[in-house]
Amino acid sequence: MITNMANHFFLIALLLSITPYAFAGSLRVEGGTVFTGYNSYKIPKDTGTFVELPKKNFNYYRIETEFDLSEKSVIRLVYAPLQTKYTQPLTDPVTFEGVTFNSGSELKTNFKFNSYRLGYIRNLMEGPLTLRWGLVGKVRDAHIIVSDSTSKKSKKNVGFVPLLHFDLQAQITGGLHFIFDIDGLASSQGRAVDARAELSYAFLERAQIGVLYRVLEGGADNSKLRNFSQFKYTGLSLAWVW
Repeated sequence: MITNMANHFFLIALLLSITPYAFAGSLRVEGGTVFTGYNSYKIPKDTGTFVELPKKNFNYYRIETEFDLSEKSVIRLVYAPLQTKYTQPLTDPVTFEGVTFNSGSELKTNFKFNSYRLGYIRNLMEGPLTLRWGLVGKVRDAHIIVSDSTSKKSKKNVGFVPLLHFDLQAQITGGLHFIFDIDGLASSQGRAVDARAELSYAFLERAQIGVLYRVLEGGADNSKLRNFSQFKYTGLSLAWVW
């Protein structure tokens, strides 16, 4: 239910934000390749088997939009889907959510970690160097499906995560800018970090193109599960400002 509400909310907000007569703002589309740094799970934490997923590459995209509330504050929306499949030989039995997968077969893991974010961002400094900070509410839509030739079991984890936001934009020369931003927060039971470094160039009056490197890292360690992942992104971005 939360996921459906988030999908509807972001679709409506996106349609509003791309209407230049309604709000001043921007739309940014990003895409490229994701490299798995590490990805592991143990579900449940007390009786499950620790599984370390193999490294692999896959494609991604994400959409961000902002619209101005005033000269110094904006609302920011992010839709960041992440979904891939892992296959690995099963040399030892694996227990996941009470189901045991026997050795000798292939273990398949469908991994989904979609993110929907709503943030309030405030300008601290403007000019050749722009600094901003803010608060972000993130809806995490995570789903792990584990299967082999005979059995299948899944675990969903949908919830709300508060994050802090910081970004800077420094003008290098002319239309060339360096951009860094981060959404993140850590606690005793887990952490979430999404950081981006990008070189962006304004090639038209309202259009910008960029090349970027992004790191997404985090996970949870509580009484129900243990799951930590790191993904490294390289990609291109295209932004339109009105």
